[in-house]
Amino acid sequence: MPGLYVDIRPCMSLHPFVKTKHPGMDVVIIRENEEDLYAGMEHQQTNEVIQYLKLISRLGCEKIVQYAFAYAQQCDRKKITCFTKACVSPNQSPQNKKKDE
Repeated sequence: MPGLYVDIRPCMSLHPFVKTKHPGMDVVIIRENEEDLYAGMEHQQTNEVIQYLKLISRLGCEKIVQYAFAYAQQCDRKKITCFTKACVSPNQSPQNKKKDE
């Protein structure tokens, strides 16, 4: 049973009941749900500015990657694709190192 750290989002085509350009789509998105901006570490600098602290740890990355692999094995998934928001946050070192391992 997953803890609060994982958010599982299955995405499956409803073809032929719903017309779609992707009739064979069957993916599962597994997202980390405790770190990053979900940590809720914020403070208000002024009346118009709120600052969020973005936390990404190696342990958190390891937990979500291990969960994704276990999920794939248990559900007989043949492929895992790992991606980050590097275009938005280029310095996501723990995430990038773990996915490369």
